[in-house]
Amino acid sequence: MGTVYNRGTKHKPKWWVGYNERDGAWTYVPSQQPTKEQARQVLGKLEANVTAGLAGIERRTEAQLCGALLD
Repeated sequence: MGTVYNRGTKHKPKWWVGYNERDGAWTYVPSQQPTKEQARQVLGKLEANVTAGLAGIERRTEAQLCGALLD
């Protein structure tokens, strides 16, 4: 269960979404959407990613080296 809220003026709203991570910590990010309905869609996608075990930008498990290019 997440939340969508407005930070901004009445004429220039900036919609933010807050969602619960798997470890119980709440994360708040700007949705970059002009309307509340579109921000809710972004929230749905983020919650689906958390449920699937993905939290947006994932860290690489191993670094790619340039050894293959030199060979």
